[in-house]
Amino acid sequence: MAQAQLERLEHPLVRRIYRVATAAIEAFADLVEHCLRVLIPGALIYARPRMGKTHAIDYVCLHLARIRPTVLTVRMSCEHHRVDYERPFFSALLIAAGASGTVLKQTITVKRQDLLRRMLERLAARKGHIVVLFCDEAQRLSQNSYEWLRDVHDQLAYHRIRLITFLIGQPQLLAQKAKFQMQGDEQIVARFMIEQLQFHGIRNAAEAATCLAGYDKTRYPEGSGPSFTGFFLPKGFAAGLRLEQRR
Repeated sequence: MAQAQLERLEHPLVRRIYRVATAAIEAFADLVEHCLRVLIPGALIYARPRMGKTHAIDYVCLHLARIRPTVLTVRMSCEHHRVDYERPFFSALLIAAGASGTVLKQTITVKRQDLLRRMLERLAARKGHIVVLFCDEAQRLSQNSYEWLRDVHDQLAYHRIRLITFLIGQPQLLAQKAKFQMQGDEQIVARFMIEQLQFHGIRNAAEAATCLAGYDKTRYPEGSGPSFTGFFLPKGFAAGLRLEQRR
């Protein structure tokens, strides 16, 4: 196979492993940056299904890895369970933190201890003091889940580690926030739901241009190779073609 063809097949665009920003993703990244700057402990991001929320988490994790390498990012997929148990909750958190094997079969106490140890070790390796936790499909979290997350928050705080949690899910999250406020459970709102952002898809030409600009500017290999547009349309790109400007 010719080298050019091999490079084409390995390109992130062909393999569909790339991430570019939309206006909504940029707003999400800005919210994360704001929370990190002023140490806001939690925010919720909501939208209808199939709006690209999981794609947005991918992008923000890559963004943080580039600009804030000392921050530890953890992604937890909130699973649906018919019965609310502490054991599967901490198993999901441990898996998000990189655990596998026998520890997932241990007692809840052992799981809690291993989760804390694992986070502290990973932070020490990067000389950081902030954990960013992304909870995908967070509308599935129960009130007990938030209480267990509070425990993790407090245990990390004891070791002078900040946990900043982002709840990403469907609009039911707003109803849950209102319910906690009506019930007087302000400690949950104050820990995990201070800020909120409505996520959305591409709504107009200007937002489409923002997305297309990502193809014009993102390079592969990063920092040295041609942009995505330049790789696939080299002659047009050299002549001034930019997808962002196509109307």
